[in-house]
Amino acid sequence: MDPAIHPEMGNTRPGDHQAVVTVPFTRSARLLVRRPLLLVGALMVCLQLPSGCRTPGGAGRDSLVGGEALGLTPAASYAVQQSLRKGAGSLTAADLERVTLLHELPAEVTDLDLACLARLPALERLTLNRPRVASSGWAQLSKLPALRTLSLLELDQPVDGYRWIGRLRRLESLHLQSCAGVNDDVMHVVANLSHLRGLSLQAPMVGPDGIAHLVDRTNLRSLGLVGTNFTDQVMAQVVRMPKLTSLALHFTSLSETGLARVGELKALEHLVLNFTPVTEEGLKDLVGKLPHLNRLELDWPWLSDAGLQAVAAQAPLQTFRFMNEYVVSNSVLRVEPLKRDWAYRYR
Repeated sequence: MDPAIHPEMGNTRPGDHQAVVTVPFTRSARLLVRRPLLLVGALMVCLQLPSGCRTPGGAGRDSLVGGEALGLTPAASYAVQQSLRKGAGSLTAADLERVTLLHELPAEVTDLDLACLARLPALERLTLNRPRVASSGWAQLSKLPALRTLSLLELDQPVDGYRWIGRLRRLESLHLQSCAGVNDDVMHVVANLSHLRGLSLQAPMVGPDGIAHLVDRTNLRSLGLVGTNFTDQVMAQVVRMPKLTSLALHFTSLSETGLARVGELKALEHLVLNFTPVTEEGLKDLVGKLPHLNRLELDWPWLSDAGLQAVAAQAPLQTFRFMNEYVVSNSVLRVEPLKRDWAYRYR
């Protein structure tokens, strides 16, 4: 998953004992406390498990929290689900205070749900897909002191319905995908987020003026842009962000000249070009101008194996992914031909 387009869920800090598990989510967070059986939808919960949790096999807390922080652990999932059901070791208010991640909440999330989320003081990362929340209801999110990452998908709000974003002072990563009403004025609001480091946009009404708001008032490190409205004029503003280390361009309308300007971002380490037109010579020249580039992801099928290998030779890439195949993996250049059948390219 591309971090510039889908902000990363983050990692646990040293000393944390956490596991990501899958449990149901109620239509109202109030029922999460009172009636755990009335749960619908699905969410991802990053929860520090109480030391008393046990699995049928007798495994204790240490076995439940091992492995990768974002890996689904069946034992941990079982332990939490049992805590939610039948009152056996059920989650207490103290347990809920440890919840740090809610992901893929159901579409019918309402104002009441957001009000109940304020009971989760440790919540750091939140994803909402097509929520049915009035403009006034979003103010509840400002009551979450630990919120760092917010993803909104297919939100339908008027332009002035996004002013609440400016009150999320500690927000570090924001993802806006297909949200009606997001335009240049909303970018002016986003620019007030002084701690913002990652932003991804699929917003047809955002143009050069909107990106210009971000240049002067943010310190972005990661930027993702999706859509044909992102043109050479937009890129002229993007290159004024010298601290960018990650840039993702998806289905943009950049010309060869506009794409070449990416080479002005000398701090860039990670570049994604997804169906953004590029030639072999143009790509080779661009990669050669980025001294710190170590990861390149490319979805543009009209390139030859020889051209791709020439691009890989231009920089010490650790990873070079082309149409879901790796030209370079762990700094090792692939020598056998890539698959070229048309169906494979678009699967």
